[in-house]
Amino acid sequence: MIKSLLICLLASGFLYAQITFSEIMYNPGGSEFHDEFIELYNGSDSTIDISGWTVGDSSSFDYIIDAGQGSLWPPGTFAVILDGSYWGNSNRYDGRIPQQALIVTIDGKAFLSNGLTNSVAKTLLLKDKSGRLVSRYRYEIGYEEDHSAEKIALEEDNIPENWGQSLIAGGTPGERNSISPYDYDLSLRKKSPQWSPFLIRTQNRVTFYFYLFNVGLKPLTGVVQVTASFPPPLNITVFDESLSPPGPGDSLRLGFEHIFSRGGRYTLRVVLSAARDENPVNDTLSVVINVLETDPRLAINEIKFLTRESEPEWVEILNTGTFRLNIYGWALADTRDTARVDTLVFIDPGQYKVFAADRTLPAFYDIADSLIIPLKNWPVLNNNGDIVYLLDPLDRWVEQVPYTIDWLEGMEEEKPSLERINSALEARLSRSWGPSTAGEGATPGRPNSIYSTLTAPTEGNLRISPDPFSPDNDGFEDYCLISFTLPVNSARVRLRVYDMRGRRVRSITEDRFSGQRQSMVWDGRDDHGHLLPMGIYIIYLQIINDRNGVITSYKKSITLARHLN
Repeated sequence: MIKSLLICLLASGFLYAQITFSEIMYNPGGSEFHDEFIELYNGSDSTIDISGWTVGDSSSFDYIIDAGQGSLWPPGTFAVILDGSYWGNSNRYDGRIPQQALIVTIDGKAFLSNGLTNSVAKTLLLKDKSGRLVSRYRYEIGYEEDHSAEKIALEEDNIPENWGQSLIAGGTPGERNSISPYDYDLSLRKKSPQWSPFLIRTQNRVTFYFYLFNVGLKPLTGVVQVTASFPPPLNITVFDESLSPPGPGDSLRLGFEHIFSRGGRYTLRVVLSAARDENPVNDTLSVVINVLETDPRLAINEIKFLTRESEPEWVEILNTGTFRLNIYGWALADTRDTARVDTLVFIDPGQYKVFAADRTLPAFYDIADSLIIPLKNWPVLNNNGDIVYLLDPLDRWVEQVPYTIDWLEGMEEEKPSLERINSALEARLSRSWGPSTAGEGATPGRPNSIYSTLTAPTEGNLRISPDPFSPDNDGFEDYCLISFTLPVNSARVRLRVYDMRGRRVRSITEDRFSGQRQSMVWDGRDDHGHLLPMGIYIIYLQIINDRNGVITSYKKSITLARHLN
């Protein structure tokens, strides 16, 4: 008798060891009062009668009861416990839970009386009808709303490392967890693509690398087809090969080379196809690639922030360089909003283009429609003052104009545009700008009415080496050397460093008298001696000729990097 009872208890213990919590939806996107659920998994080889079982915590519990499908729980299947108030109040999971899953409910209206908390971690207990503990799990909080906590390997223990956030909104009630490994699963998403050099410019050869992983549990036979392409506007395929897949836990590094002829913001899309692959979710990979023109020279040339009735706000830009530029991916911004060019647009040398809130500008000015670029999410310009930024596809500011209404020299009642005297003058200084004197009050798409040539020489230059540099005290490229040649025999210079948000982080020298050639060193630190974070910075050189008051400036970007271990 005792021996038989002992055998029964051992068999029961082995059986229960294979029954586990498998998913907890504690913060649903719908109603928290009706759409919470708890999922269980029967990993045994026996059908179990779940009637009379309870689920709860150490102080409160609910009886699991029939929801219309009975209480017999087949082996190798899931049981989904829905809120007692689900029926008649929600249809969130209707038709979503597979037929082979057992749907049950609780004798109360909500789990633990007040629902599953999403403010503190909670330990859940599953007990059979005799009160014997079957499974325990302390679910973590902080997951994204409407994403459940899912168990990864159902046969393993309920430890934090074996749980994670569902990849699917609404969870996976009654079906395979989205984060559980498949038998046959190739993935492109385990590691991000890489390219060298990191800063991509037109006409330069770029090497791209991406990775094919076998994240499944079993070897996958046959071949896998991998294709990499740049969709429109480029619309080209750059990699297309049939490969033998790597073994479980292994990977292949694949790559290709490409030279971009046009700057802009492009998408690299990689797709794999394998006959036995069971998980299509990770079979595609998309990453945005920003390509800079080798020598982009765009300037903010005119700003219309005071407008007449129904007139849109607008900002004119000018290509001051010698190359035709693709400005797809460039953006106009103020301190609050950013509006990006999302179509293929070219601007020729010496040509003007007008960013505008809409296309109604020809109703107010003699301007060709082809010169107008309407931008979504237009950054509304304040009448009293604002900062207008011109950003390249890497979100680096190329120019910024911190205008105020005073820059209109008292003519604001006439609502003229703000025109730049010459694009070579510093955009951030009020003396580089003035109100339009044109009869229409502005000159969109053509030379400014107050344009003036500069008499100062312009053969100076600014050079930085090395780029990038890595101030990590390893004795290699810890400093960058900043060398410049002045367009005059002598002058006072200001050399400053700005971050990508336009904030000055270091003054290397202020109003220092210099000869025609000079070199200075930057150690990657700010004005307080703190080492700055990795990123792209702007070296800004301002030259002041004391004799005639002419201001000339140069700026270049420099990348501050770190060596990866």
